[in-house]
Amino acid sequence: SVAKISECDAQSFSNILWAFATLVVQPGPMIHSISEASLSKLHTFDAQELANTAWSLARLAFPDRPLCDAIAALSMTQLGDFASQNLTNTAWAYATMGFRNKPLMEAISLAAMKYCTQLIPQEVANLAWSVAKISLLDEHFMHAISSTAIAIIGEFITQDLSNTAWACATLEYVNTTLLAAISAQSSQK
Repeated sequence: SVAKISECDAQSFSNILWAFATLVVQPGPMIHSISEASLSKLHTFDAQELANTAWSLARLAFPDRPLCDAIAALSMTQLGDFASQNLTNTAWAYATMGFRNKPLMEAISLAAMKYCTQLIPQEVANLAWSVAKISLLDEHFMHAISSTAIAIIGEFITQDLSNTAWACATLEYVNTTLLAAISAQSSQK
């Protein structure tokens, strides 16, 4: 399959990486070929393909810096096209890989604020976790995330509760209403 990588389009690159990442199976030398070949075609990637590629690289523990930097730069020009899941997956991916790309994360935080009332619990928790993982405290963003979390706290699973509490503690962000809601919901689990 390495010989065919040069024939792939954006969706094929993204789908191949996503499949291996979902199965948590290392694609061997193919990942290097995909990384190299996709750089020249990255401008053809849409929002979902960018987000899925970043997510896949993180899940496969393959933090290819040139590709990730290029994905970040292109993502920033397309954030208006990102669905909430694309934003969340991209934030999670960069935080997981340990890339502290402050401009990207600030742009994702700003873009995610327009979705706050539509976010599902895992997205809320993952966004909070992602900004905390790279130590990026944005009071307005955390306030918006906290308000959303409080509104849907009854839908949070234990992992969402713990990720959100961890994010608050890591960022030293104290929202007593959110923390009380996490405490009360944790008691019910």
